[in-house]
Amino acid sequence: MPLAFLICLRSGSRKNHDKRNWSRLQRGNIIEKSSDASLLKERNGSGVIMPTTMDNLKIAFAGESQANQKYRAFAKKAEQDGFPNVGRLFRTAAEAERIHAEGHLKALDEICGTAENLQAAIHGETYESQEMYPPMLERATTEDHKAKRMFGYAVEAEAVHARLYAMALEAVETGKDLNVEFYLCPVCGNIEVGKPTEPCRICGTKPDKFILVS
Repeated sequence: MPLAFLICLRSGSRKNHDKRNWSRLQRGNIIEKSSDASLLKERNGSGVIMPTTMDNLKIAFAGESQANQKYRAFAKKAEQDGFPNVGRLFRTAAEAERIHAEGHLKALDEICGTAENLQAAIHGETYESQEMYPPMLERATTEDHKAKRMFGYAVEAEAVHARLYAMALEAVETGKDLNVEFYLCPVCGNIEVGKPTEPCRICGTKPDKFILVS
């Protein structure tokens, strides 16, 4: 837990010898502050730390984002099973969750200018390819778990994404847009600039299976 101090709102309170001040808010709640406003915590009368709105936004954004992807996958399965209208329901609900997630992201002030967004994307993709996925892949391989297949694809694909974002950032910083077409591998998530003529470098998918993203 970060070093924190407690602000006392009760009149006539005594100074603490450990250099912390205590405060009790209405209904017996205590606010715990740190130098980072986003780390503000609230304790209820039972001493349980309550999440802040910023905490709640992060939790809600993660939950809605996962629901969006899950319902899209459920929609595909429903259609494959012969229930097209159920599939449409899942797709509609997925879009609703996207709306919620985007609203939460805006409230978190994490949608910035395009250059800043690209820098954030580069950081995220680099972290995933270099730090997050490698140990996951190693563990799944050790356990011979089926997850090793997509973990392996992701390690390489995220690195490709980071390079493409860096290319885009270079263009944006000079005030230019990209003048290229992007083709997506539907198996591993690899992205090629321009129509591919060779099998996917990551998973071997045939070039004619790549999807042009409009």
